Amino acid sequence: MSLRKKYWDPLYVFCTSYVLYFIILFAVIFLTVAFAIFETDEIWRDLFKGLGFTMVSSGVFAVILKSEQFSNIFHKELRNIIYSEEQLEKRTDLDKIWEKVTLALCRQKFKNISSKLHQKIKGFYLPVTQEYYYKNYNLDLTIELDPINPDFVRITEINKTQIISHDIQCIKYDFQSKIPVPDGDTITSYELQEFSVNNEKIDIDKHLSIKNENGILDIQFNYDCTGKTVYNIVRKEKKSYNLKSNPYRIHLAAWLIENFYLDLHYNKNMKIDFIEMGLLDKFTIEHMDNLPAYKRFKATLTGLIFKKQGFMLFFKEF
Repeated sequence: MSLRKKYWDPLYVFCTSYVLYFIILFAVIFLTVAFAIFETDEIWRDLFKGLGFTMVSSGVFAVILKSEQFSNIFHKELRNIIYSEEQLEKRTDLDKIWEKVTLALCRQKFKNISSKLHQKIKGFYLPVTQEYYYKNYNLDLTIELDPINPDFVRITEINKTQIISHDIQCIKYDFQSKIPVPDGDTITSYELQEFSVNNEKIDIDKHLSIKNENGILDIQFNYDCTGKTVYNIVRKEKKSYNLKSNPYRIHLAAWLIENFYLDLHYNKNMKIDFIEMGLLDKFTIEHMDNLPAYKRFKATLTGLIFKKQGFMLFFKEF
C-alpha cells in the first residue's frame, strides 16, 4: 500500500469531514490572540481580529449551506426563477425545452415511439407556426332542394367568427372550397355575397378566385388583416350543386378554433346525418322539428377544434 493511500487519503477525508470545526477553532484562536495579546492600536490586533471574524462568518455560512432547509428553499426558488413566465418568454430555446419535456414524458411508457409522438404533437396540435386562432365560430346553414332542378340542392351559408391575434402585423385570412361539377352541368354555382371585417365591407372581386377546371369548381379567397388584434369576420355565400355528385358538406378547421356553433335548417323531406371528424371534444346536438317548412338542429362545441378536425353533413332526399 502506498504512503498516500495509507496516510494522506485518511487525513484528507478527516479534514474535509470536520472542516467546519477547524474553522471555528482557528477563529476562536485568532480572536483570543487579537484581544488578549495585542494592544488596541496595534496592526497585528486588527489583522488577527479580521481573520477571526472572517472565519466565524464563513463558518456560519457553511452551516447554512449544509442545512437541508436551505437546500430545499434554494432549489425551489431557483426553479421558480428558471420556469417563471417572465423568464420563459425571454428564452429562445423553448422548442428544445418542449422537446426534452415531451420526450421524457413519452419515454416513460412509449420509449420506442417517443420521438414520433413528439413530432406529431408539436406539428399538429401546437400553434407554433400560426399567429392567430378563431374564437366563437358561428355557422348558419340553410339547405334546401331546388324546386326547379330536383337533383340539385341550394345552400345559403353565413359564417361569423373572431380572429384573435397578439400581434398587429399582417394576418392572412383565407378559405377555399371545391365543388364537383358533372359533365354537362350548367347549374352548379358559387356566389360570395358579402365579406366584411369589423363591420367594413370588403371589395370581394379583388380577393376572390373561382376556376372551373377538370370537373372541379375551385374557390379561393385571400385577405390580409392588419392593425388590430381582434377581427370580426362575416362571410355570406350561396351555393348550388348536384346532390348525387356531392351529397355532403364537410367543414374542417384550417387552424385552431375555440367554440363552434352550428345552426342548420333543411327541408322536411330531406334526411341529414351529422358526423364528427377527429374531434377531441364532442358536439351537443339539439333537434327542433316543429317549424312549418323546415327541420332544424343546433350543434354546439365548447372547447377546441384543431387543424383538420371538424364535421361532415351527409344529406339525401326521402
